[in-house]
Amino acid sequence: MVCTANLTSTQFAWAEGKEMEYCVTKNEIERNYKAESTFSEINSFHFIDDKAVAENYFNHFNALWSKACIIS
Repeated sequence: MVCTANLTSTQFAWAEGKEMEYCVTKNEIERNYKAESTFSEINSFHFIDDKAVAENYFNHFNALWSKACIIS
């Protein structure tokens, strides 16, 4: 799987008819909202079945990762 998602509990929160609650605080005023059939985050998911293509992704990621440096 190749994705742009942060794999968090809210990432997979969508369901038809599922009610979600949100709390927004602005200027110290808290407001609660409810919404039905919502998706909390939008990302891209791609499932790759081809081993050669998956290895190319893996090798490309490792090549980029090897160029990383720590910023302090």
